[in-house]
Amino acid sequence: MSTVPTPTFTDRAKAYDEKIDWSGRFARELPVFREVFGSPTGQRLLDAGCGPGRHAVALARQGYSITGADISADMIDQAARHAADQGAAVTWVRSPFAQLGKRCPGPFDGVLCVGNALAAAGTPAKVKTALKQVHAVLRPGGKAFIQVLNFPPMRAQSPYVVGPRAYQRDGVEHLSIKVFNFVGQRADVRGITLFKDTTWQKRTFLGRLCAMSPDQMRAWLTEAGLPPIHLYGDYARTSFDPQSSKDLIIVAERPA
Repeated sequence: MSTVPTPTFTDRAKAYDEKIDWSGRFARELPVFREVFGSPTGQRLLDAGCGPGRHAVALARQGYSITGADISADMIDQAARHAADQGAAVTWVRSPFAQLGKRCPGPFDGVLCVGNALAAAGTPAKVKTALKQVHAVLRPGGKAFIQVLNFPPMRAQSPYVVGPRAYQRDGVEHLSIKVFNFVGQRADVRGITLFKDTTWQKRTFLGRLCAMSPDQMRAWLTEAGLPPIHLYGDYARTSFDPQSSKDLIIVAERPA
């Protein structure tokens, strides 16, 4: 079995993009975004940590004026290709969270940060900085929509394994798992994908997440001037349960 060189979260855009069930995600997520942010008419949104840009493109096609920002040039290139393919007008900016206020000047009516992107900032200090930057680019009364994993139940099972998940790409069957190991405030993540071209091959990726708790997220948002107004455990907007919810979804608002 041969091994494909190991990328990190920020340089695996194509592989990441192709294994996501985007149609399923859009069916769950887009109606919630529209309800939180309101009618697209005149609404300016920022997708912070936009990854391959699928959400930004879908929201642009619904009529929102949207900017997508990501630290990875690879992700921004992938996002720009999607926008061009679908004729969507999106402004793409390569930027870390810490530079959002400078590189993506607001004011924005809303900011979304989903797909666990905020946790990928990596450390508590960087997450706090990111939240302060979200506050800086939001207009008074603007909303932030943030989704991260609910880490404490995962930590209790460390190492925590997600999968296996089977999917096809270019007619080739793939099987992938992710393994989370928790060390202090961080989660070290290794993804492993097996696929057979002419021979069996293995692709891995490495990443590090800030494994913040729900209480920390609430406190950090409040400290950043973005008091939470809703907490959900999923996109069906089930009430958040610290023990059983897979996700932590928070809607916060910059006070008017």
